[in-house]
Amino acid sequence: MQEEHRLILMLARFVDLVRKDDEGTEERREALDAVTEHADRQSSTIRFEDGRLSVEGLGAPQDVPFVRTFIRLLESHGLAEIRIAFRAAPIDILHLARTLTDPVGGTTVRDRLHKVQATTVTVWTTKEVEAAKIRRQERVSSAILGINESLTDQEGMTGTQTAAQKGLPPDFVPAQAGAAYGQMLELEKASSTTLAAAVRRLRGHPDGAELSKGLNAAAAGVTRAVREKRAPEAIDALIAVIHQEEEEKHEDIRLRYGVALRRVLQTEVLTPLIEYLLDPLYAKDVALIMKRAGDRGTQILLDLLVEAPTFAERRAYMQALEHAEAGTEMLVGMLDHHEWFVVRNVSDLIGEMQIQDAVPALGRAAEHSDSRVRLSAGLALAKIGTPLAMKFLGKLLRDEEPAVRSGIVKHVKGTGLGALAMPLVNAASVEDVEEIECEIYRALGRIGSKNAVEALLKVAEPVGMLKARRVAAQRVAAVEGLASAGTDRAVQALRELKDDRDKGVRSAAQEALGRLRSDTVD
Repeated sequence: MQEEHRLILMLARFVDLVRKDDEGTEERREALDAVTEHADRQSSTIRFEDGRLSVEGLGAPQDVPFVRTFIRLLESHGLAEIRIAFRAAPIDILHLARTLTDPVGGTTVRDRLHKVQATTVTVWTTKEVEAAKIRRQERVSSAILGINESLTDQEGMTGTQTAAQKGLPPDFVPAQAGAAYGQMLELEKASSTTLAAAVRRLRGHPDGAELSKGLNAAAAGVTRAVREKRAPEAIDALIAVIHQEEEEKHEDIRLRYGVALRRVLQTEVLTPLIEYLLDPLYAKDVALIMKRAGDRGTQILLDLLVEAPTFAERRAYMQALEHAEAGTEMLVGMLDHHEWFVVRNVSDLIGEMQIQDAVPALGRAAEHSDSRVRLSAGLALAKIGTPLAMKFLGKLLRDEEPAVRSGIVKHVKGTGLGALAMPLVNAASVEDVEEIECEIYRALGRIGSKNAVEALLKVAEPVGMLKARRVAAQRVAAVEGLASAGTDRAVQALRELKDDRDKGVRSAAQEALGRLRSDTVD
């Protein structure tokens, strides 16, 4: 059972016990302990949308009695999302369960949690989530309309007002959500485009003194917007400054933009923007801002990556760091960190960035005492693919942990890994787990080099009756590898094997040829 599924089952069970008022029972204490222990390992986001329940984006089982009850409680309170923070307090989890089981009406679940000062568990209603989506849609709509208005102005035409400027919801807002949208706009009277529009008016400004004055005002506005928790407005303005700096052809003016950015891109401004990396609408903009912040932005992202409790957060930070031009040395140095999860997270990132200078440090990580670190180091080495990386990877293919060996070979692919063919062949010859041995042959096919195909031919060739049953699975895996390779020599071998005496090999070869013919026609 996946960890996310365990959480929803444990939480639903605990809520059910609270609903039944089983206070003080051993079963209830154990249920609360189970949820708390999960929170001690990572944060979690539970979403309920379109009748489906998910945890960290993974669909949760819904046919269990107390989970069905949990869903009914969410529906009755109009909840769309529950966020349980990393190391959430047990008392806050208890307060959540109690508020969910309270009668509907009067104060909301959020108000009740606020009243008891629960800070590590938060909830969002369906209306709030819908309003937030609409607000993001309006941001996109305004940006498109801004481009259109810019074009029409150039043609001497008069632009039209946006729906928001008229105080009306845009056309795509459902009627039933109009009130929620209006409340959202009321809370954001300072439109997210106001500060950015002021920055854009500075484009091509001929007066250096006035430009500096305007940029100073923009920098102050960004800082104020962040302090007042109007991060989207700050993001829009910073992106406008960065783009105008990139587009500016005059060195002196570009220098003024650079000075303004260095002044404003400080930790107090950057840190509150990080949460927007998890929002698809803002992720690319925030990543660009962090990249422009140089070493400071990289260090903030690295610090967060170190502590990231969920895969979603690690992925967001890693994607932002992939575009960072500064801080490579800092990143490589973290491979010697004393915490295993830091080395694992950094190994994952280095693999995505394919940093060749990190190979020696990855080689040391490949000997780490924690198998999870060795697996991440191995995957990174496979993605980098240099001869030295292959040397270290060859050792990991004989790792004592089957999960490490299996995890690595399942991710091996690409013609650039031809140097790994012989280490894989050697690993297969000593592998004692049939499933892993078969995956090695599939990996050889994904590499598809001449040496890899030759090795597969030897495994796939017919054998005597006494050996046939013992090697049937390996031969089928080799056929699948030949199909992945798809070279002329591999296709020739598949034609010879389509009439093989072994039914499994024969079927696999025929299926592979049919698929290759279909791909050729397409």
